[in-house]
Amino acid sequence: LAPLGEELLFRALMLRALARRLAFWTAAAVSAACFAAAHIDAYLLWPRAISLVLTGIGLAWLYRRRGYWAAVAAHATVNLVASIALIATATS
Repeated sequence: LAPLGEELLFRALMLRALARRLAFWTAAAVSAACFAAAHIDAYLLWPRAISLVLTGIGLAWLYRRRGYWAAVAAHATVNLVASIALIATATS
Protein backbone atom coordinates (compact mmCIF):
# COMPACT_ATOMS: atom_id res chain seq x y z
CA LEU A 1 0.00 0.00 0.00
CA ALA A 2 2.97 2.33 0.46
CA PRO A 3 3.33 3.07 -3.28
CA LEU A 4 -0.33 4.16 -3.45
CA GLY A 5 0.04 6.66 -0.63
CA GLU A 6 3.51 7.87 -1.49
CA GLU A 7 2.66 8.46 -5.13
CA LEU A 8 -0.46 10.32 -4.07
CA LEU A 9 1.50 12.52 -1.67
CA PHE A 10 4.77 13.10 -3.53
CA ARG A 11 3.61 13.08 -7.15
CA ALA A 12 -0.14 13.75 -7.37
CA LEU A 13 -0.18 16.44 -4.67
CA MET A 14 3.32 17.82 -4.08
CA LEU A 15 4.77 17.57 -7.60
CA ARG A 16 1.66 19.00 -9.23
CA ALA A 17 1.57 21.92 -6.79
CA LEU A 18 5.28 22.65 -7.25
CA ALA A 19 5.07 22.32 -11.05
CA ARG A 20 2.50 25.13 -11.10
CA ARG A 21 5.12 27.50 -9.68
CA LEU A 22 8.45 26.02 -10.85
CA ALA A 23 9.89 24.43 -13.94
CA PHE A 24 9.04 20.72 -14.06
CA TRP A 25 12.58 19.46 -13.43
CA THR A 26 13.03 21.79 -10.46
CA ALA A 27 9.69 20.64 -9.05
CA ALA A 28 10.70 17.02 -9.67
CA ALA A 29 14.01 17.53 -7.81
CA VAL A 30 12.30 19.17 -4.83
CA SER A 31 9.63 16.48 -4.56
CA ALA A 32 12.33 13.79 -5.00
CA ALA A 33 14.39 15.31 -2.17
CA CYS A 34 11.29 15.24 0.05
CA PHE A 35 10.67 11.63 -1.01
CA ALA A 36 14.25 10.73 0.01
CA ALA A 37 13.93 12.62 3.31
CA ALA A 38 10.74 10.68 4.13
CA HIS A 39 12.77 7.46 3.85
CA ILE A 40 15.46 8.48 6.34
CA ASP A 41 16.33 5.73 8.76
CA ALA A 42 19.36 4.49 10.66
CA TYR A 43 20.82 3.04 7.46
CA LEU A 44 20.51 6.10 5.24
CA LEU A 45 23.91 6.66 3.69
CA TRP A 46 24.78 9.01 0.86
CA PRO A 47 24.65 6.36 -1.87
CA ARG A 48 21.17 5.37 -0.71
CA ALA A 49 20.04 9.00 -0.44
CA ILE A 50 21.26 9.67 -3.97
CA SER A 51 19.48 6.57 -5.28
CA LEU A 52 16.26 7.65 -3.54
CA VAL A 53 16.45 11.12 -5.10
CA LEU A 54 17.12 9.62 -8.53
CA THR A 55 14.24 7.17 -8.06
CA GLY A 56 11.99 10.08 -7.06
CA ILE A 57 12.97 12.02 -10.18
CA GLY A 58 12.33 8.96 -12.33
CA LEU A 59 8.93 8.44 -10.75
CA ALA A 60 8.11 12.12 -11.28
CA TRP A 61 8.97 11.80 -14.97
CA LEU A 62 6.88 8.65 -15.25
CA TYR A 63 3.99 10.33 -13.44
CA ARG A 64 4.17 13.23 -15.89
CA ARG A 65 4.33 10.98 -18.97
CA ARG A 66 2.11 8.03 -18.04
CA GLY A 67 0.09 9.06 -14.98
CA TYR A 68 -0.54 7.98 -11.43
CA TRP A 69 -1.02 4.25 -11.98
CA ALA A 70 2.19 3.86 -13.97
CA ALA A 71 4.11 5.59 -11.17
CA VAL A 72 2.43 3.36 -8.57
CA ALA A 73 3.32 0.23 -10.58
CA ALA A 74 6.94 1.35 -10.98
CA HIS A 75 7.19 2.26 -7.30
CA ALA A 76 5.78 -1.13 -6.29
CA THR A 77 8.32 -2.81 -8.59
CA VAL A 78 11.19 -0.88 -7.01
CA ASN A 79 9.95 -1.89 -3.55
CA LEU A 80 9.64 -5.54 -4.62
CA VAL A 81 13.19 -5.63 -6.01
CA ALA A 82 14.54 -3.98 -2.83
CA SER A 83 12.65 -6.50 -0.67
CA ILE A 84 13.98 -9.46 -2.63
CA ALA A 85 17.52 -8.08 -2.37
CA LEU A 86 17.11 -7.57 1.38
CA ILE A 87 15.78 -11.10 1.89
CA ALA A 88 18.52 -12.58 -0.29
CA THR A 89 21.18 -10.72 1.68
CA ALA A 90 19.70 -11.77 5.02
CA THR A 91 19.53 -15.45 4.10
CA SER A 92 22.98 -15.76 2.58
